[in-house]
Amino acid sequence: MDRTSDEPASHFLARAREFYRAGEKHLSLQDRSKPVHDLMQAIYFEYSHAAELAFKAFLRCHYPEVEYGHGLMPYYERCRALGLQIGPDDRTQIGNIVTLLDSANKDQGLRYFMNLGVVPDLAWTSEVVGRLLNVVEGHVARAEPDHLSGLGKPVGIFLIAGKPTSRDPQV
Repeated sequence: MDRTSDEPASHFLARAREFYRAGEKHLSLQDRSKPVHDLMQAIYFEYSHAAELAFKAFLRCHYPEVEYGHGLMPYYERCRALGLQIGPDDRTQIGNIVTLLDSANKDQGLRYFMNLGVVPDLAWTSEVVGRLLNVVEGHVARAEPDHLSGLGKPVGIFLIAGKPTSRDPQV
């Protein structure tokens, strides 16, 4: 199924930042003296998803639509071909991070119960994904006049349902 999204680049970037901040918050709660900790897989998923959405934001700056999918390497390679670069050491930094995260997420391994294999150090992952988001933000800012998103303006509604309670004191 070839599904696409025409959401503006700024929407992809905003959601990427949300997943990145969640990863950062969860990482700050961990005992860094232990190589494996209780939120590790969730943190890798958050950083991986942040990178995926950042790549989609970058691609959306160049194309009217972005394909659905979760493989990081295909998105990274397309972004690189369009000029995305986060620094002079991209091959050993973002290239390695993307390769390792993509491998760990094979068959949705970061979301389910798969053997992750080799994963990058979390501090390194945080640093590189953070740099990726900052670089993509510049591209999104330059593309925004051509693809107005309306970000920050009410364009929809998001409802949160609370726990039902009874007005009857007997219940």
